[in-house]
Amino acid sequence: MALDPYVAERVHLLHEMADHDFWATEAGRSRWAEFFAPPASYVAPAVFVEEAFIVRDDAPALRVLVYRGAADSSGPGLVWMHGGGFTGGSVEMFEGDGTARELAARTGGTVVSVDYRLVDSSTTFPAPFDDVEAAWEWMLARRDELGITGRVGLGGTSAGAALAAGTAVSLRDRRGPAPDLLVLIYPTLHPVLPPLSHELAAKAADIPAVFDYRPDVDDLHDNGMLRALLGGPEWMVTSHAMAGLAHPHGMPRTLIVTAEFDHLRASGQAFGAALAEAGVDVEVRLAPGVLHGHLNLAPVLPPVDDTLALIATRLSAP
Repeated sequence: MALDPYVAERVHLLHEMADHDFWATEAGRSRWAEFFAPPASYVAPAVFVEEAFIVRDDAPALRVLVYRGAADSSGPGLVWMHGGGFTGGSVEMFEGDGTARELAARTGGTVVSVDYRLVDSSTTFPAPFDDVEAAWEWMLARRDELGITGRVGLGGTSAGAALAAGTAVSLRDRRGPAPDLLVLIYPTLHPVLPPLSHELAAKAADIPAVFDYRPDVDDLHDNGMLRALLGGPEWMVTSHAMAGLAHPHGMPRTLIVTAEFDHLRASGQAFGAALAEAGVDVEVRLAPGVLHGHLNLAPVLPPVDDTLALIATRLSAP
């Protein structure tokens, strides 16, 4: 189908953001915020929000925001990570704060949104993955205090989904406490993007350059986002950084939602197919008419509401 009309109205902003370093300038961040600003008609649900800090001996204190339907509510638990290409984004952006509010309200449970370390010249892999695992262990240790009585999930969007998936691989490999549900929304999971289907390749021409996550066409191994994460060349990558490299056997139940107009759809679909072939309980859904990052656009848009409803339903299942 065609781009959702509301999304199509904002595509011209993306063409102004063709520089892949748009996070690096104030003007770029401003345009990004403008594109992802929720519609004026959106009213966020009222939930209980508390800031906490996880103190660690071997790393800086980790800030998390804890969202609950009410101060005394009970239900499922979810550790959640925003996107931003590992170098940008924040817990305050809508796919961080807005999604956490919506899921806490819809499930009556607890969402722990992780203010993980962004990578730069001095902070690289595995720092953000260590932060996610610390938040995961922190939530599990406080299940009673946080009113968590149902499923416990681990999830995120885009680079945040990569953090969730890589952490799940690490937990599996070390026989750590696995999530009941892994939630991957428009994820990036492969160091080299799997080949696009003919259908997706045809739509790629309509995708603004700022959302083209393919390596440079002249060098299929030129992945700047991955180099930033690793702090070195792509050959350093492991399955704990890019879960698409992992053997899928033994992975937890997984929900994957991709966006119709998104090159990274190829990564989510390929990972879902590998999980299914390995016998993992996996569900892959397509959000129609939207670009990468659609959870930032608020649930007044049907594809966004549908994605949030799907996450909430799967997380709340017995």
